[in-house]
Amino acid sequence: MRKEYSTPDLLDEETLKQIAYKTDGEYYRAESSHQLNKIYEKLGTELVMQPQRTELTHLLTGLAVILVIIAGILSLLWFNQIS
Repeated sequence: MRKEYSTPDLLDEETLKQIAYKTDGEYYRAESSHQLNKIYEKLGTELVMQPQRTELTHLLTGLAVILVIIAGILSLLWFNQIS
């Protein structure tokens, strides 16, 4: 026999709905484990991947630093500054 537990309604649903609206999301309310399972089933079919742009400046800066170090070492070798 499975026991059902409930908690007092302490959620600020209006705020949660506003957050969902402002972030292009949806607000779901589940009052039972059955309803929660239905929501999870629905979410599984709604999740999508969105492409995002990634900042590459730090990678290019790191590559430039490595190239400058290599150029410095090659310059020292070329002019016989390193024995």
